Order: sequence, then structure tokens, then C-alpha cells
Amino acid sequence: MTALAAFQEALQRRVLHGEPSRGNRPIEADIAGRAQDVAGRLAIYEHAYRARLTEALTASYPVLRKRIGRAAFEALAADHIARNPPAHASIRWYGAELQRGLQGMHADLARWEWLLAEVFDAANGAAMTEADLASLAPQEWPFLELQLHRTARTYESTTNAVECWRAASAEGPPPDSRDAAPVAWVAWRQGLTVRFRSMPPQEAQAVARLAEGISFAELCAGLATSADAAALRAASLLKGWIGEGLIGKPGEAVR
Repeated sequence: MTALAAFQEALQRRVLHGEPSRGNRPIEADIAGRAQDVAGRLAIYEHAYRARLTEALTASYPVLRKRIGRAAFEALAADHIARNPPAHASIRWYGAELQRGLQGMHADLARWEWLLAEVFDAANGAAMTEADLASLAPQEWPFLELQLHRTARTYESTTNAVECWRAASAEGPPPDSRDAAPVAWVAWRQGLTVRFRSMPPQEAQAVARLAEGISFAELCAGLATSADAAALRAASLLKGWIGEGLIGKPGEAVR
């Protein structure tokens, strides 16, 4: 290892972990300038690293920050930064596991905010249209490939986190935190707008299968109470999903 590479590693350890020396030699000894100037220049790097990561977490979790307060959020961010150095080339993806330091509604809220950010940043993709369906011959329907749109994500809440998010986003009074019966949600993007809604259990089960890719015949089978009823229910769901832009065009990669 060259002297430069060794110094760079030592500087990284200082910034990330606060390690004061390079072996038995203080890192300050390898930086030109007066001791006071050297300490100040090192502090710039140490502060900037944490400040930029805190800004990234604030951008990803604005409602959580508002909910728990600035001081508590900054303490949460500091603990997360100390335990989890960035592992991705883009700072955008820093903080995906922040909810591990939280419990209850706050953990649920963090997962929800991260999911919405994922939906907004997801790769573009073409959506299936009613014209695509109209072009099918009757014998082709059972083999029609169905998959969620590339931007779509599913989520299950066990608290009133989504209600809290809505209230905070609308600058309304914050509701009390509480546990709630599990609710399934689907979120997706139309143009630059993130949309989401809850789903009844039967639809949630069908959408979960769509995430893996299924045929129309398999969709019908999963809804079966009787063949005719299943086909009607599947067609009704499919029409609604297509109208919302929730179904990806056949042949496109889901992610």
C-alpha cells in the first residue's frame, strides 16, 4: 500500500469512526499546517460527512421528523449514521433501514415514507391499456401475462401510520398513535404523481401474486368460487387496475 493510500484509509476511519491515529502516529502529524488549523480542517470533513447524511435522512423522512421532533430525529440520525456507513454510490439510497431504530407507529411511518420515495424514483415503464385487451382474441385471454407496473409497491400497515402521514402532509392536527388491524396498500406512480390506496383482502392477495407475474387464467383460479364468478371478478379487477395504470405492459421487466 502506498503512503497516500494508507493516509486516505486513515482519514476515512477518522471521519467515519473517529479513530484518532494512523497506527501509533496521530493523523494530524501527516497534515501540513499549524495544529489549530489542522484540527479545524479535520473538523470540517467530520462535520460535513454527518451533516450531508442527516440532510439525506431528513429529505427521505420529512413526516417522521415532524412527528417525533427535530431533536429526537437528529439523535436518531446520529445513531443511524454511526452504525450504518453508506454502502451505495448514491446518497439517495441512504437510510433504507432507519426503521430498525424505531418501534410501533414510528417504524411503520418510516417504512411508508421510504416506500413512497421508492415509488417516486422507480424506473419508468409502459402500462397496459384497454387497447391492449381489445386486441386479444378470446382464446388468448387465459394466457395473457399480468404483472404490476414497474413503479408499484405493496405495503401492509399495522398502525395508523398512513393516517398520520396524511394529516402531516396536509398540515392538519396530528392524530394519536395507535395500533390498528392490518391494512394492505398499493402505491404506484402516474407520470410524476405518486398515488396509493388501500385494498380489500381478496384484491390484496391477487396483487401479491401479480408482483410475481401470473396469467389471467391463474388470476381467475386464485379468485375461484365458481368459474363464472371468478372470471367476472378477475375481469372487473383487471379493468380497474388498467384504468389506474397499475398493470405493466406484457414483456416489460417488473424492476
